[in-house]
Amino acid sequence: MSFWSKLFGKGSGKKAQAMKGIDLLIEICTRDDLLDTSAMWDRAVDDLERAGEEGSRALASLLNEMLRCRSDGIGPAIAMAERLPPTQELIPALEAIQSATPVTLVVVGARFRPQIAGGGKIGWTDGEATSVKALATEALRNLRPPT
Repeated sequence: MSFWSKLFGKGSGKKAQAMKGIDLLIEICTRDDLLDTSAMWDRAVDDLERAGEEGSRALASLLNEMLRCRSDGIGPAIAMAERLPPTQELIPALEAIQSATPVTLVVVGARFRPQIAGGGKIGWTDGEATSVKALATEALRNLRPPT
């Protein structure tokens, strides 16, 4: 049973659809051997969009985990956020990324590889932190209604 199956429980419908999309997104974000991920991206988008708010909540959970790990593959997951409904889970996840410090303490048992690690700390380079925060800012701008 996958991590996401354990988290959301077995089931059908929107939760199962969301898990399929998240599993594909994790592959896109973590596998360095994939040259063209466009077909996988399209399937992940389709699965998460069809899951609606369940997909949005599942993505928020993934973003929070990737943030804690300062994952070097968080970019595509942030970009996916713009395609999903803004939920009370997704908006705070993006805000946390937007305000995150580039370096933090090591996360024991993390599933995702940080961009940099050493001395009991993990993080993003300054350039990556700037890029990740800009992606989160753009996603939030596109998800929030104009004021």
